[in-house]
Amino acid sequence: MTICSIQLSEPVSVRYPLNVSLRPSSSPAYSMLLGVDRGPDCQSGSSISPQLHEIRATHIRTHDAGVLDWCFLFPNVNSDPEDYRNYNWGPGDSYFSEIMESGFIPYFRLGTSWSVPSPACLHPNVTLFSRVAVNTVKHYTEGWGQGFFFSQTIYWELWNEPDGPRFWNSSWNAFAELFDGAARALKAHNSSLQVGGPGVANALHSANYSFSLIDFIAEQGTPVDFFSFHGYGTDAKYPYEVYTPQAVALRARLDSVGLSRVRLHVTEWAPAILGNQSLLDSPAAAAYVATALSTHVALGVGVSIYYPACEGVGAGAWGLFEDGGLWRKAGRAYQAIGETLRDTPLPYGVSFTGGSGGGKGERRKAQGAGDGEVSVLAGRSGSGPSEKLLVNAVISAVSGDSSGALLRVEDLPSGTTLANVSAWCITESGAADPFTPCLSNSSIGVASDGVLTLPWMPLEVPGVLWVQIRLS
Repeated sequence: MTICSIQLSEPVSVRYPLNVSLRPSSSPAYSMLLGVDRGPDCQSGSSISPQLHEIRATHIRTHDAGVLDWCFLFPNVNSDPEDYRNYNWGPGDSYFSEIMESGFIPYFRLGTSWSVPSPACLHPNVTLFSRVAVNTVKHYTEGWGQGFFFSQTIYWELWNEPDGPRFWNSSWNAFAELFDGAARALKAHNSSLQVGGPGVANALHSANYSFSLIDFIAEQGTPVDFFSFHGYGTDAKYPYEVYTPQAVALRARLDSVGLSRVRLHVTEWAPAILGNQSLLDSPAAAAYVATALSTHVALGVGVSIYYPACEGVGAGAWGLFEDGGLWRKAGRAYQAIGETLRDTPLPYGVSFTGGSGGGKGERRKAQGAGDGEVSVLAGRSGSGPSEKLLVNAVISAVSGDSSGALLRVEDLPSGTTLANVSAWCITESGAADPFTPCLSNSSIGVASDGVLTLPWMPLEVPGVLWVQIRLS
């Protein structure tokens, strides 16, 4: 992006400056994968592949595409599922090809979409669904039925939101049998497949489809690799309170029944399920997105998938991008976190003081975590004799009284004397590009003890500040 130089001066009175300190951590490298639902095209057909690569998304979840639903692929349930000619491959093949040729990996949801053609799709026979699931895997990875040979790891997610009548119209016991039967069939076909689900809509309120299902998985020995859940905010507020209770409770339940190896995936999330363009173009949505992603990292989430990638304008349009590919503030916040995770994967330990008070300080100081008010996620690239060090830090404020941020980076490599610093702010600005440059290619000296202290930078509440540092 083009950055123009602007001159910053610290205001005469900064009410509650946020003092952020970064120090290299021994924690494992960031590994959370990023994705979106309903890409890589917008509803109009315009491609947003370049933008999705820019935000560092690697996966496209196939939910709500329709053409890869089990009963779309296999429309006649009375036909033989072992005959590839009984499948409707064409539209799904086109979509799969588009995902693959655009440089993304399908996150394959095996089940039904929001618009379901028949109630029979919502409660399939276990044996039939299991055979369709296996043959779908064979078609899209092993060439069965004149299909594809796709060697990269695909996550196979069994169903979507069974805890709601829109996607499941039978009992919990019936769903548990379907989940177990399909998982066993997939793993029997190929034990290396990554299998999980079921994308519960509300993990805490739907105990049968979260805690009871986890207990069932453990008791039956259902072979799964991940457990997926969803979470939508309310008016872009308090992402910590949306995701942390669910993830903590699910993790505790999995661990308590011996399923510590099972990862958590968040396969649908957004600032607000009834959000619209004005919300997603707001600093509040940007702060929500950055803090939510930071929280997912801190909670050990393996894959985080935003819903949806692109949607139109006006009421009900709640994608990261407008139809046509125009950036929303939420999309730029996603980019800031995505570049931090992918380009600077070695974590920084974070501590900070200042901003709003109120008894939440310990949670706010947790590495990479947010408490619904302020979050910080930071990382550095690998360093070596011939490699320049890159540092990214994303500070997001959902609420509170912070006014500006002071950033300090400690333990920089010996002999470093100069840093080139750029920063972008997501504010109420009505500019075409939601990023406002708030520090542009500034050369700042590094102290002899390896400490870099940056000048005051604006941080609106709500808002996001993204700082990028390159060492000479």
